[in-house]
Amino acid sequence: MVAPTDREAVDLEIYRALERGDKDAFSRLVREHGTHIYNVSYRILMDRVRAEDVMQETFMKAYSSIDTLEDPRRLRVWLVKIAHNKSVDVLRRDKRAEARRTAHEREVAIEDTAPDRAVGDGERRALRACLEALPPEKRAAVLGRFVDELEYGELAESSGEKIDTVRIRVARTLPELRECLEKKGVKL
Repeated sequence: MVAPTDREAVDLEIYRALERGDKDAFSRLVREHGTHIYNVSYRILMDRVRAEDVMQETFMKAYSSIDTLEDPRRLRVWLVKIAHNKSVDVLRRDKRAEARRTAHEREVAIEDTAPDRAVGDGERRALRACLEALPPEKRAAVLGRFVDELEYGELAESSGEKIDTVRIRVARTLPELRECLEKKGVKL
């Protein structure tokens, strides 16, 4: 048997505390994973308020259905999957609502997804625009892989898709991003 990582050990400890009904377990769950879950939702939704709402919904769903978690050491991945699905559901609802509305576009607030501070504002704006133009599942896959640094297996698990599907999606999206950036004058 493989020894659990520190994160897995913490997840297992939180899971057991939740099972026992420990009154502080939910707070610890949110403290341990809140920022990461918020970032997952934000990168998909690109809206702070809705990302906070999804984060709260994610933790409420996790708390109410903790008994359905098959591998307690994978609590974080399970939470990411819930947040991902809830975020995509929000985007689908938006798309349906947008189809009914005519002249109204929602404003999008995009947090800095370019971690390298040497990147200029022009390049950062171009990257934001190119990421925003991607369909949600492509944007989530690329950001999950390169910003959240999730392995392909974790991405597949969090999205409920096959690992090969996720690998292919990332591989096909990168040239699209490159082309978009080049069209915006960014030298790669």
